Amino acid sequence: MNDKTPPLALITGGSSGLGLAMARRLRAQGHALLLIARDPVKLARVRDELKADGGAAAVDTLAC
Repeated sequence: MNDKTPPLALITGGSSGLGLAMARRLRAQGHALLLIARDPVKLARVRDELKADGGAAAVDTLAC
């Protein structure tokens, strides 16, 4: 990893509760995020919310 690569956080349960709270905090600190949860609709909504808040790091999702 070089100085320009943000740290990556993989968060399970990222569409609500503690997972969502952690995603918001880590995003604010500049982390790239991979959010995993069961509900693809909630995940898409959270992804869009986090991207709209700004920041250059990626926000990706995986519904399973």
